[in-house]
Amino acid sequence: MIVETLIEEAMRLAEEMEAAGVASGAPSVVTQ
Repeated sequence: MIVETLIEEAMRLAEEMEAAGVASGAPSVVTQ
């Protein structure tokens, strides 16, 4: 399904953004 692919891509992007935020020293706003 296309929707599942979009969700997986969004989750992957979120993980990359969170990792980049931690690497740059920015406080992580994402809470799980």
